[in-house]
Amino acid sequence: MNEKETYELLKAYKNKGKWRKALECAKALVDYNPKHPDYYKELSTCYRRLKRPRKATESMKKYLEIILNENINDIIAIIKKAINVDTSLVKSTYKCVEFGGNNLGFIEHIDISNDQKYFTKIVQSKKLSNERLFYDNIREKFSELKIFSPELIHFQEIEGPQVCFLTLEKIQGDYPNFYEHFEDVYNVNKAINGIQYNQIKDIFPSDVEIDFSSKPLTLSKIFTMLHKRETNVKVFEWLYYQARERNYSLESVSLIQRLEKLIIGNGFYKELEPKVNYTFIHGDFQSTNIIYDSNEKNYKVIDWAYCGYGVKGVDLVKYFRREGLNFKEIKQYFLLKSEITNYLKPIEQVFMVYSLIITWFNFMNKKLNENHSDYLLPAINYIEEVVNHVKRKTV
Repeated sequence: MNEKETYELLKAYKNKGKWRKALECAKALVDYNPKHPDYYKELSTCYRRLKRPRKATESMKKYLEIILNENINDIIAIIKKAINVDTSLVKSTYKCVEFGGNNLGFIEHIDISNDQKYFTKIVQSKKLSNERLFYDNIREKFSELKIFSPELIHFQEIEGPQVCFLTLEKIQGDYPNFYEHFEDVYNVNKAINGIQYNQIKDIFPSDVEIDFSSKPLTLSKIFTMLHKRETNVKVFEWLYYQARERNYSLESVSLIQRLEKLIIGNGFYKELEPKVNYTFIHGDFQSTNIIYDSNEKNYKVIDWAYCGYGVKGVDLVKYFRREGLNFKEIKQYFLLKSEITNYLKPIEQVFMVYSLIITWFNFMNKKLNENHSDYLLPAINYIEEVVNHVKRKTV
């Protein structure tokens, strides 16, 4: 098998989640061309998926050294000098990330004189555009966000390989336990959603291209355009495609058809008005991006790379999915708590649950097809109930 065929096979194994087979292909590609940086990046991804952090870090380090034409220690020295710290007192270590496939790793800095910690996130420039917007514009414009986000220490971009180094204060704390802190997390999300669409719409591109062939889908892009018929048509084409590819049951397909009738057939998507129903969103609001700051006694939200605008409340979709909640639990801990959900209009609740279903299809497989009573069925029943309620009120 030649180099090109091996690369195509690697992509096929990745798409099917066969990471051991993908690893074999990545190793073979490095043997074919040990100076090709992308092959080390692929190798790192495979090791990361297989829970081998040391190997993942070694491979990503090699990728960086090739594209930057610098030893990793020299790169670290440049960053330490730029953030204006006493290099003799600061210990810095490069690591690959467990989460966040778009990141190229990070450098953790610890000032041994006062235990102050900094965190340099390394990202390709095109992946950091929204995070730059957040720190350059949005965070300064809306001071309430400073309560919920870490302080930017330094930003540096290397134009040739288009790599950015974003150095932030490192938050000391723990991820929130859902059952103990869910109301606190809702309140943080509510505060983020307090920034209205009209206040931020001109900061972000109005027309965003969605690549429905990517795995997984970039959901934050979909959430900005759910008021458009063409977006919803493509979403349902994608849902049916996923059902076919995974050999889902006829019952699953029937449930998708019910949902399609509710959203497109009845034209309910037309009820969404961005100026009324859209707000600022984080875009990747999950427990690994929410930290309880033990120093300031409040919550900090990190990684704003997917921030933008979307349906109010839609950020909670990814949070619920990563917490492993089924729909009955989501109803119990959120939707049925009117004292918590009163900031969401019924139409916003409908599109939040619709977005939840899209998210399930994006990240779940057998469980979604085999447990209708826990996921698709009650979710679609809920949407149907609220849609009918809204229609009765407008007649």
